[in-house]
Amino acid sequence: MDVSPDVMLGYQWWAQPNTYDDFNTSIRLDHNFSNNWRVFAAVGRSYALLDDNIAWPYGCYYAASCAGGATPPYFFGPTGDYDVYDYRSPGELRINDQFESILQGRVKTGPITNDVAIGTSLQRRSVNLPNPVYAYVGTENIYQPQQTFLPSTDQPGPVTLAEDTHQYALIIADHIHLPKRIDVTIGGQYDTLHDFLYPEQAVWLPQYALSYRPIPELMLYGNYSVALSLGIQAPFWATVNPSAFLAPFFTRQVEAGIKYEPGRRILLTAAIYRMRAPFFYPKVLDTQGDIDFVSDGHETHRGLELTAQGKVNNWLRLTGSTSFLDAVSSGSTTPAFNGEQVIDAPRFRTSWFADIDVPFISGLHFLPGWSYTSAKYATRNDAASVPGYNLLNFGARYTPGGEWNKVTFRLSAENVLNKLYWKDTGASYGDTFLHLGAPTTMRLAAQYTF
Repeated sequence: MDVSPDVMLGYQWWAQPNTYDDFNTSIRLDHNFSNNWRVFAAVGRSYALLDDNIAWPYGCYYAASCAGGATPPYFFGPTGDYDVYDYRSPGELRINDQFESILQGRVKTGPITNDVAIGTSLQRRSVNLPNPVYAYVGTENIYQPQQTFLPSTDQPGPVTLAEDTHQYALIIADHIHLPKRIDVTIGGQYDTLHDFLYPEQAVWLPQYALSYRPIPELMLYGNYSVALSLGIQAPFWATVNPSAFLAPFFTRQVEAGIKYEPGRRILLTAAIYRMRAPFFYPKVLDTQGDIDFVSDGHETHRGLELTAQGKVNNWLRLTGSTSFLDAVSSGSTTPAFNGEQVIDAPRFRTSWFADIDVPFISGLHFLPGWSYTSAKYATRNDAASVPGYNLLNFGARYTPGGEWNKVTFRLSAENVLNKLYWKDTGASYGDTFLHLGAPTTMRLAAQYTF
C-alpha cells in the first residue's frame, strides 16, 4: 500500500461543501389498562434536504492508460490514474414517515400462557431528485502532485419525484408459553405496498420461533422470518436505468442455536444461520458497454457465530465473538460472479474485549480489546481482495471514589499500533470502494450524572 491516508483525492478549491438540512422527530404514547394489558402508539418523521457538491474522483474513462476498455470506466486505472468530475445535485429531498400502534396483553388458560400482540404500522418513503451536473474536468494520478482544473459551467435540471411508496401492515403475534419450558412464537405481518413505479403487492411476512429449556441454564432455539425491503437505487452511470429505484425485494432467514449460562455469570451462545437475498450488480449488456443495474440471482449467507459475555471472576468481565461466514452469489446470468464470495464479507472475524477492575484503585477499570478480520474481496468476480488485519485497542474508565460517584472519565485509544489497513471493500449504488482504516485515534470524555 503506497498511498498515504492523508492524500485528498480530487481536491479542488472551487468545490463547495455539502449541506444537510435535517429534521427528525418522534413521539410515543404508552397506556396500561391493567397489569396484563397495555397499548402504545408511536409516530415519527425524518426530513432531509441535501445539496450534494463535490469535486468527485471517480473512475478512469478519459485517462490514456484506461483507453480502449482496458479498465472498466467506473474503476481507477492500474497506474493510479483517475478522472475528476464536477458533481452538483442540489435540492435532494428525502422524507420518511412512520406510524405504529400495538396492543399487547397476556392471556392464561390452565398451564398455557399467551403473550399476544396485534396492531398496525404505516410507512412512507418519498424521494425527490434533481437532474444533477456531472461533468468531467480533468484527470489526475494518486502518485503525482494535485492539479487544478476549472469547474463546469453546466447547471442542474429541475427536481422531480423519483420514488414514492406507502406501506401498510397488520401485525399479529402470539408468544405461547407451554409446559416443560417450551415457548412457541407464531406471527408476522400482512403487508400491502403501494409504489408508484411498480404494481401494488400484498404479502404475508411470517415470523416463527421455537425454544426449549431442558434445564434452566440451557436453551435451544430456532426461528424463521421473511422481511420486505424497499428497492435500492441504481447508479447514475447505468446506461439503461440511471438513478432508478428497483422493485421491492424479500430477504429470508433461518437460524438455530444454543445458549448456556452456567452459574448465571457468563452467557455462552452458538448459532448457525442462513440468509438469502437478491444479488444486485451492474450488468454489462453488450460490447458497447451498455449497463443495466439489476437484481439477478441471489446471494446466500451461511454462517456460524460463537459469543461469550459475562463475569469470569469478580474483577474481570469478557465480551467476545467469533464468526465464520460463507456468503456466495449464485444463479445470475453473469457466470463470472456465480459461486464467488460476495464483496466486503470476510470468511472469519473475531473480536474480544475485557473490563478489568484495577486492584487497590477504587473506580479504575482498564478496557483492552483485540479484533481480527480475514481477507475480503473487492470485486464481484473475486479477482481482487484486500488482506486481513489485526487491531489492538485500549481504554480506561475512572470514577473517582467508586462506581456510585456521579463523575466518570473515559479514555480510549483505537488502533494503538497505528496499523495501515483497508477497513472496507463495500458497495454503494453499484460502485465498489476501498476505505482505509483510521490511524491511531485517542478520545477523552467526561460524564456527569445528575
